[in-house]
Amino acid sequence: MKRFAPLLALPAVLLLTAPLLLAQSNQPSPVRGGSLVVAMNVEPGYLDPTAGAGAEITRMMHQNVLEGLMGFQENGRLFPALAASSPTISKDRLSYTFKLRRGVKFHNGTELTSSDVKVKFDWARDPKTTHASPTYYSDITAVDTPDALTVVFKLKTPNNDFLYNLARAESIIEPGELFKTAEGREALKTKPIGTGPFKLEAWNRGVSVKLARNADYYISSLPYLDTATFRFLGDDQNAKVAGLRSGDIDVIAYNVPVEQIDTLKKDFNVIVGNSSAETTVSMNNKRKPFDDIRVRRAFNLAMDKQSIVKGGFFGYGSVIGSFNSVGQPYYVDLSKRNAFNPTQAKKLLQEAGYNNNLSVKFTVANEFPTERRTAEIYAQQLAKVGVTAEIELVPFNTWISKVFLKKDYDMTIIGHAESYDLDKYAIDGYYFNWDNSAYKALYQKALETADDVERNNLFIKMQYLLTDQVPGVWAFTIPYVAATRKNIYGWWGNQAVVQSNLVRVFKTK
Repeated sequence: MKRFAPLLALPAVLLLTAPLLLAQSNQPSPVRGGSLVVAMNVEPGYLDPTAGAGAEITRMMHQNVLEGLMGFQENGRLFPALAASSPTISKDRLSYTFKLRRGVKFHNGTELTSSDVKVKFDWARDPKTTHASPTYYSDITAVDTPDALTVVFKLKTPNNDFLYNLARAESIIEPGELFKTAEGREALKTKPIGTGPFKLEAWNRGVSVKLARNADYYISSLPYLDTATFRFLGDDQNAKVAGLRSGDIDVIAYNVPVEQIDTLKKDFNVIVGNSSAETTVSMNNKRKPFDDIRVRRAFNLAMDKQSIVKGGFFGYGSVIGSFNSVGQPYYVDLSKRNAFNPTQAKKLLQEAGYNNNLSVKFTVANEFPTERRTAEIYAQQLAKVGVTAEIELVPFNTWISKVFLKKDYDMTIIGHAESYDLDKYAIDGYYFNWDNSAYKALYQKALETADDVERNNLFIKMQYLLTDQVPGVWAFTIPYVAATRKNIYGWWGNQAVVQSNLVRVFKTK
C-alpha cells in the first residue's frame, strides 16, 4: 500500500504570528496578474459556509473571499487573520481578548469593526438561529466590544478548541449591518461580502463562480492573480483532463483519478499530498436494522478495506479503524479492530435475526467518484454475507437535504473532509443519529482540561469507544491528489484543512 506522509503531527491550535508558505521546489519569483481556471466537481446551493454543510463552499470561499479572526495555514496550524495578533487569554481560560487589524475593509467599502464581530457571534451562539454549526459557539456567554478594534469573548467553561473554532469557515465575518437582519443573511448566502484577497464577481449558475482581485486588501502585495474561475464539471474526470491538456483548465482541484497519476506526471504538476478526509460509511443508528449493534459490527467485519484500497484506488490510501485520519492530531492506528472477517459477520447477522434476508438502501452522492467506487465494491462484499445493499445515486444537493438535514436514509457514504472532527459524534441531532453520553463526556473533558497528556488520552479513548460501539464504518483515507499546468505555482500541496487557497497562487507565461 502506498502511504502518504503525515504533515500535521501537532495539535492544530499551535499559533504562529504570520502565514507560512510551503513553496514548491524551484519556484520562481511571484508574477502579478493573469487569470486561473479551476475544475471542481460540485456546485453548492449557496456560497455562505454559515448557512449549511458542503466542502465546495469552503474550498472556494474560505480565506479567498471570506475570512475570520483566525485562519489556517497549509499545514493546518492557525494564524491571526482579521485579528492583529494572537489573543490575550485569561489565566482561567474563560476570557479571550482580540485586537483587530486596522483599516480592513469589506468588499462593499465599509470598515471592519468590533461590532461586526459581535453581530456575527451573538447570532451564532443563539440556539434559535439557523447557523450550520451552533455547537462551536455554545460556550460563549458574552461578546464585549470595549472599543472599535477590541473584542472580548467570555466563556462559561474552558474550551481548548475555541481558537480552532474561530478559524473554521463557519466563523467568517461579514458586514454586521447586513448580517444582523434575516434579509441580509439571506442575501449573503448567494452574494457573500467578505474581507478576503478576492471578491465575488459573478456566479453563473450551473457553470462557474468567478472571483476578482480585491484591490483594497489589507496585505497590499496580495493576491497575485487578477481573476480566478471555479468551473463545475461534475465527476467527468476525462473532461477535466482534456481541459487541462487543451489549456482551458489550469488546475484540477482534487479527485484526480489515481489511475491517471503516472500519465499526467509527464506533462503536468501532479500533487499527491496529505488529506484529512475519512471515507466514512454512516449508518442511521436510530433506524432498523442499524439500531442493533450486532448489525453495525457485522457491517464493519464485512468490509475488506485493504482490497478496496488496492483494487479500487491502486494502493493509494491508508486503512483506518476509527474516525480520524493519518497525520491528524491524536491519531491512533485502530485499523486492526473490527478487521475483515466475513464468517463472524454472517454469524452476528444471524444472531440479529437476519439469515441472507437483509436489504438496505445505500444512498450515495453521484458527483464523488471515490465514494461511488467504494460503495460499489462494498455492496459486493456485503452480498457475500447475505446483505443486499441497493445503491441509490442522488445529486449532492439532494444528499444534503435528504441525508444530512432530514436524516432520511438507511446507509450512506461520504468523505468527511474536515480536519480534527471527532466532535461530530458528540453533536446532538447530527445525521449519524448516534447519541452516546459516555462519548460526549469524554469530549467535554477533552475540551476543558489544561493537561495536554490528559487531553491526548481522552481523544484516544474517544476513538476506541467508537470502535466498540461502531456507529459507522471508517474505511480509509486517500491522499489529496490535484493537477496543475506547469506554469502554476503556489497551489497548496496538502489538505490538512479543506481549501482551494488562491492567496499566493501565481501564473507564469
